[in-house]
Amino acid sequence: KNFMDFFKFLSTTDLFRGIKEDDIRKLTGYLGYKNKQYDKNETIFGTGDKVSKTGILLSGSVNMIINHPWGASSLFGRKSAGGVIGGMYPGATERPLVFDIVAAENCEVMFFDTDKMLTVTENSPACHADMLRNLVSIAAETCMNQAVRMIHIAPKPLRHRLMSYLEEQALINDSRKFRIPVTHKQLAEYLNVNRSAMSYELSRMREEGLINYHKSDFEIFFGNK
Repeated sequence: KNFMDFFKFLSTTDLFRGIKEDDIRKLTGYLGYKNKQYDKNETIFGTGDKVSKTGILLSGSVNMIINHPWGASSLFGRKSAGGVIGGMYPGATERPLVFDIVAAENCEVMFFDTDKMLTVTENSPACHADMLRNLVSIAAETCMNQAVRMIHIAPKPLRHRLMSYLEEQALINDSRKFRIPVTHKQLAEYLNVNRSAMSYELSRMREEGLINYHKSDFEIFFGNK
């Protein structure tokens, strides 16, 4: 991104929502930042890391992956361009990470020192407080997303997990037709189910007229939407 496009892009992100481009320029200059590029499948933060940086994705996307002691792994979150990753919570720098944050594709991340982000001083630009309010909203949304995932995987039957997830996607997209933001493999990991069993269940649901789908494009014929 060139200089002007860079700050225009930042103004569209949740972290800098409602803050003018000139103020973003002052704030990022005050906080200091470092941009770093990652290749697909490269680990940005790993399990056990004590994360002292908060990053905003300038391009690409990342997956949050839990690696279980028995060798399996589970996808439980994903962030795309504009999303915030890393130690965004107070005290986060003292606790080791319990999952990996891995580049899902080539990506670039803009890093800030978390402690400096969270500390407003007399020298801070006036918009620093606005950024902190945005950060609280992002943290709250992240917690809500994890709570929603728990709702999806709480039902024991695989079909009920699929129906719960697909109905949520219909609500998010305000349509019975939508494209899910993950692959089928990632969906199986997110719902904590066997991929082959999930594929079989999706086929059964299509045969029974509950859904129609092709790859990541779905249409549902159940629920309240």
